[in-house]
Amino acid sequence: MLPNEVKNLGYEKMTLVQEATLPAILQGKDVLAKAKTGTRKTLAFLFLWEVEVLLQRKKNLRQNRCEIIVATPTRLSDHIDNTRGFEGRLRDVNVLVLHEADCLLAMRIRKDVEKIIAAVPEQQQTLIFSATVPEEVHQFCHNALRKDHEFIDIVQESSEETRSQAQ
Repeated sequence: MLPNEVKNLGYEKMTLVQEATLPAILQGKDVLAKAKTGTRKTLAFLFLWEVEVLLQRKKNLRQNRCEIIVATPTRLSDHIDNTRGFEGRLRDVNVLVLHEADCLLAMRIRKDVEKIIAAVPEQQQTLIFSATVPEEVHQFCHNALRKDHEFIDIVQESSEETRSQAQ
């Protein structure tokens, strides 16, 4: 069931990946979610953000805190290295979302992602979404996620992986 704040944005029901991940996300668990391209993985964590923003907007504005940062890992890494005071703003991060993890690691920017993970607080929640979860992503998640994270796989075993469908 969608929160009223999300319904007010025009969404009537959740997709399978949203329905499967939202309870774990709201419990504060780290999540690795595998779902095919086009299943609206992005909205699973954006729904959470919309609800949080509606609840925290006034408080955050008074404290001059960032509500959300959207950036490529390379650009965010560049800010950490070169923008005065930027790394200090990351100390308030509550949730780190890595979207399309398989693509991020395939693009050979793992060092940038690891720098970002090192810059945010250890107690923050990490959400990783990906269409495929090859061994490289599993190995990465071993270091990036808490040991009690949930792996949510809604790709049916009988169906093809997203990458093989796209080729």
